[in-house]
Amino acid sequence: MKVFYIRIFILILASLLASGCLSYEFKQYTFKVNDDGSGSGSIKFINLASQDEDSLDVSLADFDKLINDYLQGTSFEEGNPSFKVNNKELYEEDGVLCGIVEFTFDDYFEAGFYTDLNYFNDSVTDSVLIYYDGEFDEIVWESNGDDLSEILDMPVISWALDTKFFYIKTQSIQDDTNSHELLDIYNIWQQSQE
Repeated sequence: MKVFYIRIFILILASLLASGCLSYEFKQYTFKVNDDGSGSGSIKFINLASQDEDSLDVSLADFDKLINDYLQGTSFEEGNPSFKVNNKELYEEDGVLCGIVEFTFDDYFEAGFYTDLNYFNDSVTDSVLIYYDGEFDEIVWESNGDDLSEILDMPVISWALDTKFFYIKTQSIQDDTNSHELLDIYNIWQQSQE
């Protein structure tokens, strides 16, 4: 029996955080897979913020990078060539700045999906798996699947084989002691765009 499992590109917008200055509180990943293997997805960043760099507030520079390199630029697309981005936006929600990237993919293999019978464990051969490697300072907060971390000794979530919609919410474990929310800067920028 074939088992499908997804290895999420945690790298999606990871380059956004590569400078060590931009951060977020939560990230929500959604994937919808069609019968032909194509699909769509989104990544939502909740409570975007700027981390101090060498004890200096670099919020303006970080916001400029967010706008010019990611929202209006092509840094995300260059870092994720398998995804066809159809929407990128920033917005206020529940008093914090959020960002979302929406995309499609032609084939689930290109989107990080793989087929393998017993890659993780014989006991999960009737599941669809998504592998979350955790190396980008995130922990799984919630999901519509079952957490198999204790069984497999790695952060893995499983779903029933017929699942077509996958949801994961992660929480950043970066130290946010010296972070500055970007909502006020966004509001000023938004007014300048009118």
